[in-house]
Formats: sequence, C-alpha cells, structure tokens
Amino acid sequence: MPFRILSLGKSKSQARLFLGFITYASAFSAPLGGALADRVGKKPILLVSSAAILGFSFVYAQATQLWLILLTATVHGVFGSALLASSAAMIIGIIPDARRAEALGYWGLASTLAIAAAPAAGLWLLQRSWDWLCFCMGSLAAKMFLIALRFPEKRVHRSGGLEGLLSASLVGKRVFLLALTLFLYTFGYGGITSFIPLYTRDSGVRPEGLFFSIFSVVIIATRPFLGCLADKKGRTRVMFPCLALIAIGMGVLAFSARLAEN
Repeated sequence: MPFRILSLGKSKSQARLFLGFITYASAFSAPLGGALADRVGKKPILLVSSAAILGFSFVYAQATQLWLILLTATVHGVFGSALLASSAAMIIGIIPDARRAEALGYWGLASTLAIAAAPAAGLWLLQRSWDWLCFCMGSLAAKMFLIALRFPEKRVHRSGGLEGLLSASLVGKRVFLLALTLFLYTFGYGGITSFIPLYTRDSGVRPEGLFFSIFSVVIIATRPFLGCLADKKGRTRVMFPCLALIAIGMGVLAFSARLAEN
C-alpha cells in the first residue's frame, strides 16, 4: 500500500500513514471486538469480518483519494482485529492447558508463514497491476469466509448481554500488564515495519521483502521449541529472556542501518 500511495503522487510521509491508521484502529478496537465475539459468537464474527475484508479489497482497488484509503484502513483494522480475537479464542477453547504454549506456537506459525511469503508475493503482484493484488486479497477473504462456514459454533451461555461490552471488570490487572508488555514490543516492531519497505528500496537492498522473510524464518525455526520449553519450564522464564533479545535485536538493526548509510 505505501507504494500504491506513492504512485498516486503522494509523499513518503503520507504513504506511511496507511499502516499507522490500520494498526491503531486494530489496537484500540480489540477489546470491543473480543467482547462482542464472546456475546454474539465467534463464528458470526469470523463470517462478518471475512465478508467485510472482501468488500475492502474492492474499495482499495478503486480508491485514488488518500482520505478514502485511510478511512477504509481504519474500518479494515477494526474488522481485522475482531477476526484475530475470534480465531484466537476459538483455538484456545480446544487446546489442553498443559500444552497451551506449544499449541499456540504451532497455530501462530500460520500468520508467520503468511508474513514470510506475503511481501514478496505482494510486490510481485504489484509489478503486474494493483488490481491483480486487490483481486487476490479479495479471493483470500472469500476463502476465509467459506472456511469459517464449516466451523462448528460451540453454544455457551453469554452473560452480560451487549450492554456489558465495555465493562471495566473485563480487564484484570494481569491481563493489563501482559497487554502493556505486548504493546511496548509491538510499538517498536510496528514502527520498523512502517518504514522497512521504503527504506530497503532507497538503500538498494534486494530482495525488498528480505527483512520480513528472515524474521519469519527465525520464528518458524524457534517457535515450536520455545512453546514446549514454556510449558515445561514456565512461561515467564521464557518470556523475560525473549524480551531481552528483542531489545538487543533493535540495537543490532539500528547499527546495521548506520553501516548501510555509510
């Protein structure tokens, strides 16, 4: 999308707005989307979100005004967040607690594999045409919808009704602290991913999706092992060293950027 916005004659600063809008919308709407899924059901949220993303692909294909692209990105972020929350809750419901970290690690490989392949695939499609890229996005959303139709909906009693969606009691202290930790990590990662596509092109790095591919390969290689280790040794014991490695990785990335500039 940043390259699409540039092709419409916009500046680089404007091109970077897309990821910001879709990310902030996703983050701030996540509690509402998760609470809604608990009340109306996870399967309906998956179906509605998939259908909405299919519609967004048509809007992106036709939109040439920056305000319309950013407005669509905002709504897209809301539905994307609800989809993630619903699918996560659905998978957690079928995982035994003793192997939860391991199972979530395997489940998380799905998005990691997509991140590994998507940048290269997206750039390849973009070289053909923007319409082709949007068409493929819509096709994937349609397949999501068809897959979600086959999911069985587990009927559970949902207390509170729709009026309790924003209840403060839903947010416990431990949940808040974990969410804050994830926010701090993702804040740094989100800033990098917003700039990496344009930075790699300006620096002459090829292939342009190299950062995402290597990042994803490392996750694929380590996630199953770390998931098993977390179940056996304790999740906190695994989390703290990983947070330290994240900080080190950010420093190495900054140092490598200076080398590239020199």
